[in-house]
Amino acid sequence: MRNNKKYYTIMFIPEGNAKSFSLQIHKNILIFFVIIFLMFIFGFIFLTVKSGEIAAKLQLVYFLQNENKKLKEENMKVKIIGNKLDNIENYIKFIKKISDKESGYSYEENILKKEDKIKELIQDTTKIQNFALEKGEQNKNLINNIKQDSVKNLFEIIPNIHPVFDVWITKRFNQTSNDTEQIHNGVDYAGTLGAPIRATADGYVREIKNDKYYGQLLTLDHGNGVLTRYGHCSQIIVKEGMQIRKGQIVAFIGNTGNSSAPHLHYEILKNGKYIDPQKYIRK
Repeated sequence: MRNNKKYYTIMFIPEGNAKSFSLQIHKNILIFFVIIFLMFIFGFIFLTVKSGEIAAKLQLVYFLQNENKKLKEENMKVKIIGNKLDNIENYIKFIKKISDKESGYSYEENILKKEDKIKELIQDTTKIQNFALEKGEQNKNLINNIKQDSVKNLFEIIPNIHPVFDVWITKRFNQTSNDTEQIHNGVDYAGTLGAPIRATADGYVREIKNDKYYGQLLTLDHGNGVLTRYGHCSQIIVKEGMQIRKGQIVAFIGNTGNSSAPHLHYEILKNGKYIDPQKYIRK
């Protein structure tokens, strides 16, 4: 006979005249369902608590990401400031290098020395010419050519320094055109935005304009048909008509005009003809 203590009886009594009936459930099965129900309740509570913790952690991660982004932006600003300070330091060193106290001569004295050298050159060539006249008329034209070429070369090599401190040439002078490379009338110097640009020879500011291709463009006149041009400047700090000394800071490297990155486009013209600037550079 079946042991009723191992079973629980559940009676179902419907309304009306319907016949009632009962259902016997084994004790172990009932306990099993109770355990499953309790596990479900505790699991639901556990997941609710954990989801709150996960949401809090996600919010913290989002906050940290924003802070990290801000730190990167601040770090970039610090680097930019650092580059500007380096440029200022280079500028100060250059000023010290060309200062009158360090050179021992004033600007007027330096000009006089240049004039003295020219006079000495003319005197020397005159002596040679006189000697040649004594030896024969046929040497006269030869010595005249030596004299004229010597004075001419003296003026042609005036713009003989690089226009930037950190020399990094990315594109050289090219007067031929082919399928891979177009005509390039000057030399391109790469540099950081705001790096100083210096005049390569004594002269005066002939023109400042905003060019469609070269952006902010500075033109200096050095006499004897020699011009230098500085393109893509971010800022030009001289005015038209100003007298300029060799090595003087006149502008800063920029990315204006038709330019894909900060750089200086530098040109030399002699009597309207483009000349390779690197032929002037003193090695």
